Amino acid sequence: MSAIAHIKYLVKKYQGYWTVSSSGKANGEFANRGEACHSALQDGIRVGNLGHDVKIETPEQNGDNRTVWTSGDKK
Repeated sequence: MSAIAHIKYLVKKYQGYWTVSSSGKANGEFANRGEACHSALQDGIRVGNLGHDVKIETPEQNGDNRTVWTSGDKK
């Protein structure tokens, strides 16, 4: 029996660097938001190809999160 994970990556600034957060942990130290989004997208594609639902979000200047990419049934 296989399980489908619903994974959300949040690209955000943390301690002066752009990071990719998943499960509450900040990963990576990227110089800009574009590099962090690219890293999240690469991993999101990999995980999505395994059949899991993936959502990548990044904060807007007004504080709202914007979805930049999704994969799977929960688009």
